[in-house]
Amino acid sequence: MGVHRFFYNEIDEIHSKGPALNLKYSIEQGILPKSELHIWHIELPDQVQNIKQQTQLLDRVEKLRLNKFSHPFMRQNYLLIRITLRNILGEYLKSPPAQVNINTNPYNKPQLCPLKGQANLQFNISHCANSAVIAFALDASVGVDLELCNKKRNIKALLSRYFSPQTTEEIDALPQAERHEAFLRVWTKFEAYKKAVGTGLRGGDQAIYIPQLPPSVDQFQLLFPDDTPRNHWLVSEVNSEPGTLISVVVDKRLKPRAIKHFSVKIPA
Repeated sequence: MGVHRFFYNEIDEIHSKGPALNLKYSIEQGILPKSELHIWHIELPDQVQNIKQQTQLLDRVEKLRLNKFSHPFMRQNYLLIRITLRNILGEYLKSPPAQVNINTNPYNKPQLCPLKGQANLQFNISHCANSAVIAFALDASVGVDLELCNKKRNIKALLSRYFSPQTTEEIDALPQAERHEAFLRVWTKFEAYKKAVGTGLRGGDQAIYIPQLPPSVDQFQLLFPDDTPRNHWLVSEVNSEPGTLISVVVDKRLKPRAIKHFSVKIPA
């Protein structure tokens, strides 16, 4: 597929000393190389002290959305993920986190609105429970999905609503004990693709055929066959914690040669 298959996995454990607002990162070369995809794994605490003091980094739109969360845990996670996102973007762009300009597309996908002279850095976020992941790429659309393996799902309903009959037939043909994992691998690739396209689950094409690709951790392969209009999307499963599954989809025009991992633990 024209992509040089050189891959590596480098984990940088980055722990903060103090509240999430003071997280500091050391990122080589400032901006990520165009041939790399950066994956940031974020461990969220159950509870954070003085959480209200952290809202100063958010812009007006982010604060409005924050106030719409009625559940304290969801509200806290949204705030911590946004603060972490702004700190990371600030380091990449060499800009104060509060001055990073983030807006949304018509489908509410967050995106960077770079100022004059700033890099076209694209990102995507996914989170479940106390885990979150943010994928970053330069000059290329990217989508990521994180799922808990033990979460109960109505597989038949989801297959019927979002996937082609061929996808359903391939999963139904598997032994019962293998169907849940097979579906989860298909689902994470599907949702990451929809997020990379920018529509999310609610927009764009429906009844998509996602093939049963062989597992490939931190190695890209074509998501769709060469002879289809969507053949410019690459997918990779991502090295993740036990009990979770992560897939990332990126435009192959990025020509990704490596996935580089970072880990952040936000203190309570």
